[in-house]
Amino acid sequence: MPEPGRLVFTVDEVAERLGVHPNTVRVLIHDGAFRARQVGRVWKIPVASLREYLGGQDNPPLALSVDDVASALGVHRDTVAKMLNAGTIRARRLGKTWKVPVSSLEEYLSGCDNPAQEQVEPQGHDEAVVPDPEQARQELEALGFRIKPRPGQGDGQPPA
Repeated sequence: MPEPGRLVFTVDEVAERLGVHPNTVRVLIHDGAFRARQVGRVWKIPVASLREYLGGQDNPPLALSVDDVASALGVHRDTVAKMLNAGTIRARRLGKTWKVPVSSLEEYLSGCDNPAQEQVEPQGHDEAVVPDPEQARQELEALGFRIKPRPGQGDGQPPA
C-alpha cells in the first residue's frame, strides 16, 4: 500500500509492483491502460489509476502470477494459462505475463459463474427414449448418409 499522502508512482515503481519490465508499463501507458501524465521526461501514474487498472485492489502486490495461481489450485501452469485465455478466471495481461487479482481467484473458488453448480431440471422421463429404427434410417438417408442393411436384414439378400 502506498504511503499516506502519496498521489503518484513512477514507471519503475509500477513495474516493480506488477513484476514486469518498465518498458511494459510504458507500452500500457501509450495503449491507454493507465491514466498517466508526463512531467518533464518522467511519466507519473496516479495511485488511483493503478488501483482502477488492477480492478479496485488497494494493494497491488495482491495480483498473482500464473505460477502462484497454479500452486494455489494444485494444477499445472499450462492449465491455468488455458483458463485465463478462456476467461474462466478474470485476469489482466501485462506484456507477456498474466496478473490475477486475488479477488478473481476467490470468485473462481467460490463457484461464481460455475456451470457445474447450476441445477438441471429433470426431463420427466424415467426411461430412455429409444427412437424408431426405421424413422432414424430415413432421417439419415435424407441427410445423404448411405445405410447398408445388416446381414439378415433388409431385402433378404445375402450381403455381397
